[in-house]
Amino acid sequence: MWESNESVFNVIKPPPEKRRRSPARAPDNAPNPMTVRHLLWKMKNNLKIREAATFGRPPGSSTPRPRRFLKKHSKEPRLSDPHRIIRNGGGSVSDRCMSKKDPLPDLEKNPPKYGLKSDTDYITANAVMVIRAKPNRAHWPKKEKPPMTDPGFGRLPAYLTKRKKELAQKASKNSPKNQGECQHPGTRRLDGDEKQTIINGLKIKWAVLNAEYQRLPFIADTDAQKIRRNRYEDELENLQRDISLLSRKVVLVSEKSPSKFKPPLL
Repeated sequence: MWESNESVFNVIKPPPEKRRRSPARAPDNAPNPMTVRHLLWKMKNNLKIREAATFGRPPGSSTPRPRRFLKKHSKEPRLSDPHRIIRNGGGSVSDRCMSKKDPLPDLEKNPPKYGLKSDTDYITANAVMVIRAKPNRAHWPKKEKPPMTDPGFGRLPAYLTKRKKELAQKASKNSPKNQGECQHPGTRRLDGDEKQTIINGLKIKWAVLNAEYQRLPFIADTDAQKIRRNRYEDELENLQRDISLLSRKVVLVSEKSPSKFKPPLL
């Protein structure tokens, strides 16, 4: 049946074949398009187009680079070698350490001598050198001045002299000569005997009034009893005040008679 001329495939015409477009020819130095290098090459060429883009970094820019890692002390400033000095614009180089060292002796010209002995007495030689040496006055301690050479040595300070003057003035005021002379006009000073006589009389008067005060009833019912009780209390307080006043060392009494005289209770 398939070989007969009545086959459907013989009647139906096959569709026309489509022509395939040839791919864009890569440059001569471009890598094989089927490899990873070709893709990286394309991405690198597309970076120029995406320079003004604002959608983030272009793909492939954040890929890790194993050979470009941060090394130790890579960001510190590099200084020149301290042991090497470059002179004449980099022409001559000299080593600092080696320039300070003396050259080694030439053993051929000056061979070492062995077995030599000296008769020098180094102990005596050192003693003589120390004896003849001049003293180094730079390290000597400075000579201190004696305190007696100070112009203010032995003088009393100002506060002590002031205190002495104040004490002398106070002692002169309290002296018996000044105490006898009364500084207040129209007054006189009581003698010791006269003062003691007055104090004894006041004490007797206070004892008598106190005895009368004790005889009063405990509860004052009438107005007369209250007035008498208050008057006794006032009189006793006045007597106690007078006794304490006359007990002082110096008591001045006016020569004039008092203007007002209050009669006593007794």
